[in-house]
Amino acid sequence: MINNKGITLIALVITIIVMLILAGVTIMMVVQGGLFGQATRASEENRGAQVHDRAEIWRAETTISGFLNEAYVSPEEIIEDLYNQGLLRHDELFGANGIIGSDDMYNGGYVHIGTRSIHFRISGSYVPAWLSIGDWVAYTPDSPTTSYEVLGSHATSNNGANVIHHREDGTDGRPAALQWRVFDILPNGQVRLISATPTGQLLTLHGANGYNNAVRLIDEISSIYGGTRGTAQGLKIEDIEKHMTDSARTNMHNNNWVGTQHTVEGTNSRAFPNIWREEQGSVINGESTGGTLGLSQQRDWVEGSAAPFTETSITVTDTSWEGTLQGNHFTELLHHQLIMRNPANSAMSQDYWLSSRSTLAGPSAALFRISAIRAINAFTIQVNHRTLMGSYGGLYGFGMGVRPVVTLNSSVRFVQSEGPNSATNPHTLL
Repeated sequence: MINNKGITLIALVITIIVMLILAGVTIMMVVQGGLFGQATRASEENRGAQVHDRAEIWRAETTISGFLNEAYVSPEEIIEDLYNQGLLRHDELFGANGIIGSDDMYNGGYVHIGTRSIHFRISGSYVPAWLSIGDWVAYTPDSPTTSYEVLGSHATSNNGANVIHHREDGTDGRPAALQWRVFDILPNGQVRLISATPTGQLLTLHGANGYNNAVRLIDEISSIYGGTRGTAQGLKIEDIEKHMTDSARTNMHNNNWVGTQHTVEGTNSRAFPNIWREEQGSVINGESTGGTLGLSQQRDWVEGSAAPFTETSITVTDTSWEGTLQGNHFTELLHHQLIMRNPANSAMSQDYWLSSRSTLAGPSAALFRISAIRAINAFTIQVNHRTLMGSYGGLYGFGMGVRPVVTLNSSVRFVQSEGPNSATNPHTLL
């Protein structure tokens, strides 16, 4: 009698077929049921939860530090830490919609992970409620660069001499240190300080090169007043316009025909500073240059000008506006006073440059100018402009101080002064 302890070929085939069917069903369940996608989404949700929890803990710790006037971890530091731990991806930081890639890192800089939208904004709690526009602040620049050399080839068109601008800090026989006041409290919580007076050292700008390089020169001179606590640049026309009332700003623009274009075709009146080619709205021989520079922007050093006969015509857009401004032209009276008054609350005795260019044109000539401020008296300020070059070839020069504006880092803390705040009793910084 034969003992069949194995399996028949038919049973083996049937077993294999059943196993294939079961495998197919399993694969279909994985693919059609989206198990892979579900696993990915679960991983993203977990990562989002970790980033969200870290952001909430950081925000709470920051609020407590604010009450205690202690330093805290800045938004930049917590974001960098999360990135180093692999919890934030590169595209979530620097992409078009990333935290740092957004226009406003603190108010618009959201990161989306899974179903969560996480922001790194501190709800204004780190700016103390008692801090106000116009308050005096004891700020000491600590930039390792304490002087700046203005090259005559950058600032003038007549081979002017190089001039060293030293940081005014009262050391080594230099002028007394600048004093500082709160100029802005930005929506993201950062605070901007403005020097109480212009620098005593004058920046001389002349001709085409003065126009070409004024913005960069003013900003780089101002930068020596920055350091580890913030960055500095010159006061700009936009800083003034944004604090004017809508009606005052509109009236100034309309009364000065801002935005009007004039085509200059005069035989001897078609010269222009070379940076004008790069400015928005510039037109040469009837064709747009494609310029992108705003009034207060400059990238590279630029020298020279186009000769009067180089081009057939130039079309210049009016950007200059001049007029006297009083307190009721501003949304807050204090901004009017900060721009035009000295620490004694009387009119500034010294005109000063704004870090902004402007142009003015008519049918026969165009003027290329740098914006400036002149205090008429203790109640009236004049936005003025100094013409450095005319399209007819005229070259002019002026010397004035600058007004540094410091944007403090978000991690800087304020300690309230004991007693009434004043120039001699300012708030201090941690």
